[in-house]
This record gives sequence, C-alpha cells and structure tokens, in this order.
Amino acid sequence: MAASLIEEDADSYYSILKQGSGLANLDGALNSTIAILMTGTAVDGEARKDVTSYSADGKVKAELGDDPERTGNYTVEFTLNNLTDEERYFDLDATFFTQYIFPYNGWYFLDTWTREIEPTLTWYLDGARYIKDIEFDFTGDDDFTEADAQIILEYVVGNIDTFNDIDYADLNGDGEITSYDAYLALEIANRAVAVVPAGGSVNVKLNIVIGDELEDFDDNGAYVEGFIFATEKYSEDG
Repeated sequence: MAASLIEEDADSYYSILKQGSGLANLDGALNSTIAILMTGTAVDGEARKDVTSYSADGKVKAELGDDPERTGNYTVEFTLNNLTDEERYFDLDATFFTQYIFPYNGWYFLDTWTREIEPTLTWYLDGARYIKDIEFDFTGDDDFTEADAQIILEYVVGNIDTFNDIDYADLNGDGEITSYDAYLALEIANRAVAVVPAGGSVNVKLNIVIGDELEDFDDNGAYVEGFIFATEKYSEDG
C-alpha cells in the first residue's frame, strides 16, 4: 500500500517515473482489510502485458505498454478481496496525467512537472457496467455519464435554455450554475461504488478513453500515468 505524492510547487502529481509506486504506508498495508490482485490490462482491447509476470508476488500496478497507434483506449482489471466477515464498501476513483511540455529556442521539451488529463472512465463490476444510483439525471436517459457534465456546459455557454433536473445542477451550492458544476458532474460520472461481500471478492474493470488532450505532443508521443483509488466507506451511502 502506498500514498501518491504531489509536487506542492506545481500542485500536481510527481511523475510515476520519478516517484515509483508512491510513499510506502506500512501501517496501512499491515492493517488493510482488503487485498487487491491484478488480473489484466489491455490497449484497445488487446492484452499487451502479462500481469501474471509481476502480480504473482502481490505487486499492485498496471502496465499497459506501448500504444503506437495512439488509440487512447486502455483497460485495467483487478479484484477486491474482502479479508473480513463483514461487507466492505469502496469508492472507486482514478486520476491520470502526463508530462508538461515547454518551448525553448524553437524546440519543445518534456518537463519534469505533470499536468492532469481528463479521460472518460467507465467502470464494470463483476462484468456489468456500473450505473450510478443518484437522484438527478441531467440528460434524462436514466444514466449519469460525461454527457451530463457536457449538458451543463452547453447551458453555461448559452446553447440551451434549460435541461432535465436543472434544480440539482448547482453542485457546489454557490447559487449559480457554472463550468465548475460541470467539472463536479464529470467527477461524479467518473466514480463508482463497489460493495465487497464478507469473505468474498468483486472483479473491477476500468475502461479509460483519452480524447484529443495529447494531440500537442509530437511523433515521439507521451507517457500516460495515473493512480486508481479504492477508498473505504462506512456504508454504501457514505
């Protein structure tokens, strides 16, 4: 078990190439009530790395390998194994980033600082796509996805006059509907909750789709790095 490290001056994560897996949390590792085992990774649906080669000794990491076609479509799969005789509840979330680039004398260089990227995340629990159980749905399609965040943006820039469940769209409670509410809606869309039965396990698969955020990199490409978080909750509702 490790804690990801943030570079305070830049308010961004240190590159995993620089920090490794994070700062070891020995107390957390020894007292954890859950064991995470890696089961697979894929690039555009094709396995590029054999996770058994590094997960047999308990390493919890996902290596995707190269993506020369720049598909931007990645999958990480693992199991949450409950070591107790009680149900356990986990918030599932993830953050991804790449390196800054900066110009110098007509050339572009990779910086040591990182910048966040915002891919579309889709969670699957035991093979079924996770559907969020929340009281609002801005698109009216009985689901909550990136499209719900997009419709708030459409409202903010004046492209639409109203939308479904608009009374719930002030997500930060400041009395206005702004682009920050769209950001918060995207965060909601990218999270999931896993209920792990007593003495049992749940298979978790995360599909990561990166859009055009890396188009400013040259033919040499870029590193995509990130962390997937499973944060324990007291109950399914929090």
